[in-house]
Amino acid sequence: MSPSQDAFFASLPTDLTIDRSDAGVSAGCSDVFYVGSHRPLAILIPQSIAHIETIWRAANKFDISVINRGAGLSYTAAILPSVADAVILDLQRLNKILAPDIVDKFITVEAGATWLSVDQALGECGLRLALPAPISGQVSTVGGALAQGLPVGLEAVVGVEVVLPDGRLITIGAGHWGSQQTGCHRMMGADLLGVFLGTGGIFGTIARAHLRLEPKPSNVAYRSYTAENVEHCATLLTTLSQIANNVRLIAMPIRRERDAASISVGNKIKLAWNVTRHLKASSSLVKFFAQLLSFSIRSSNHKKNTACVHVVIEANSDTEAARLAAHLDAAAYNEGAHPVSSPIPAITYANPYSLRGMLGPHGERWVPIHGLGAVSQLSDFASITADFFCKHSQAMDREGISSSWLMMAWPGKCALIEPMFLWSAPLLPIHKLAGEIVEKVTVKASEETASRTAYVQQLREEIIAQLDEAGALHLQLGQSYPYRERLSQPLDDILTAVKNSVDPKCLSAPGNLGFSR
Repeated sequence: MSPSQDAFFASLPTDLTIDRSDAGVSAGCSDVFYVGSHRPLAILIPQSIAHIETIWRAANKFDISVINRGAGLSYTAAILPSVADAVILDLQRLNKILAPDIVDKFITVEAGATWLSVDQALGECGLRLALPAPISGQVSTVGGALAQGLPVGLEAVVGVEVVLPDGRLITIGAGHWGSQQTGCHRMMGADLLGVFLGTGGIFGTIARAHLRLEPKPSNVAYRSYTAENVEHCATLLTTLSQIANNVRLIAMPIRRERDAASISVGNKIKLAWNVTRHLKASSSLVKFFAQLLSFSIRSSNHKKNTACVHVVIEANSDTEAARLAAHLDAAAYNEGAHPVSSPIPAITYANPYSLRGMLGPHGERWVPIHGLGAVSQLSDFASITADFFCKHSQAMDREGISSSWLMMAWPGKCALIEPMFLWSAPLLPIHKLAGEIVEKVTVKASEETASRTAYVQQLREEIIAQLDEAGALHLQLGQSYPYRERLSQPLDDILTAVKNSVDPKCLSAPGNLGFSR
């Protein structure tokens, strides 16, 4: 190491955990898809916000870049060093969660807390987070997700506390005016809170967050329909979005559900127990348990159907749920969709967290891209996806690359499409989180697997460009999605001015959002 690097480490607190092991540093060189060109100097694991402040003061003094890792689940190189003199900040030990404030309906959590742990902390108080957590919430952290962005719900973030690259801790949101205001409306005057959300950590480190809570719905119902293909699903989601705002919509190929159906009987029993705890009537319990054990997706003799649309209905009463279900059924039938019995919506609602999907059904590598837009844009995005996969199907088959997709819609808010690629290649350190399937993967590095992975990267860049041309937006930008190129000059000037003000040396997550040292 250089003298300045030695001086940096010498200035850190003696009780700070510093991981310089080969395993730790190697894990910091990759995310779910990318392998970085630089190794971090170390992984720093602070035990307090004061530690973060000290780290940043030392980094600023000795020109050391700092990357906020979260849980390491980026697939856009957002957490990888783009320079040689960088350390990675792992906040896993900053995971304190305060008791929920029932009167003002908010909860305060440290950035290293997982979304699952927040759910567990809420317990039986009758409240839940007012924003949908990421599906990776079993291990993904609150701070990481807020820094990378979420498709909906960020209005439920009423405050954050951020350590700037010069080591200052600032409070943003109503809590800036006093701790008694923390659960109040998030702004007075300029709403600066949004500047620190979704920016990939380029303005420092989110250390604590204050999140709005809402009452849990008293009644939940589910509907499922088969559809012909991704384009038919987009049409169906667009139509169903007009029925009510209190529904969640998801669509996927039937083959993905069949992959889910192939889990062991033991795992099905565990899953059934977790889900049926959320069901009230014993008859529903028995019905769901039997349905899950015999889990298979049938298309009601309509063999041309290759996809499925699921609806979760949240209501205040059984009557309201039944009324909405009847309206949804009528609209679906009018669009040529067919009813199907599936436990998928109940499973995803009662068990919203899963990391199994970060590998394919046989342990293949997996990576998505996504396009976010208004619900009215979903059909355009679906057509682009269908045409893209059709155009490249033969070449992908030759390379041993398969495809899939996922769509979601939040009525009155936005819609999301995720084209996905699966291929055989050596696993990366983060893939150990996918579970027991990892033990079965024996693929070794070779020129063939490297070439296949490079082709996946080429395909990703091409479909991103096509979705961008259609107006798609993105989350988790990292170093993968174009951003500043799409900003108007005045907006880029404003963003650059903020960056230069809080991080003039560009030490915070260099490379993200197009800002480099």
